[in-house]
Amino acid sequence: MNQDTKDKLWGFVALNAFTIGPMLLIIVGLFLLTGCNTIAGMGTDITRSANWTADKMSGTKPEAPKSN
Repeated sequence: MNQDTKDKLWGFVALNAFTIGPMLLIIVGLFLLTGCNTIAGMGTDITRSANWTADKMSGTKPEAPKSN
């Protein structure tokens, strides 16, 4: 393998600022989604917290959120 071929290969796989940013964003996003196990679970969590907040703001005494 000559030097020109090696340079082309490493130039193709080299990481720079334009590839590292999106890769980190995807990895962080995946870690955040695994906290709720599924997208549906995340929607359920958001809905329950919104209902709890609405009840608190309206002055009613809601029961504590039930964990699954």
